[in-house]
Amino acid sequence: LKKSSIVLGDFYTPNVWYNKISWSIYINYLYIGIIAILVWLIYLLTKNKKHKKQNIWNQLPAEANTFLKFITKKDDLTCTTDELNTLLGCADKSIESQRQYRSKFITTLNVFFERYFEIADAITRNQSATDKRYVDYQLKREASENLKNLP
Repeated sequence: LKKSSIVLGDFYTPNVWYNKISWSIYINYLYIGIIAILVWLIYLLTKNKKHKKQNIWNQLPAEANTFLKFITKKDDLTCTTDELNTLLGCADKSIESQRQYRSKFITTLNVFFERYFEIADAITRNQSATDKRYVDYQLKREASENLKNLP
């Protein structure tokens, strides 16, 4: 059937607006627009990550910077219970309240170090060598290395 057919001319295309447009130009502009939007989004995401890394220290409680600076100044990276109570400002509260303050504070710091630096139990609780009723809080060496960026 195809062999015996005769070509009469071009197909009929109606004279409407969408047949007069060069669609390849618009498609090229669309590709350029999509690429520009993707580059802009990648820029915003990387800018946001850098901004987040700078502001991770702002997510800690107010006393955390003081505590971390205090504990890194010590050679053995250890803080006693009384020193921690003083730093937290709970030395004049009841013993149970002091214990709760310390527990929540140390738990918050441990979660922070685990989330941002992948260090599990950055602050450990050790029984005091001088008095078995008290606890010494010790910061891991690998956690102290991350404190160089502390504001």
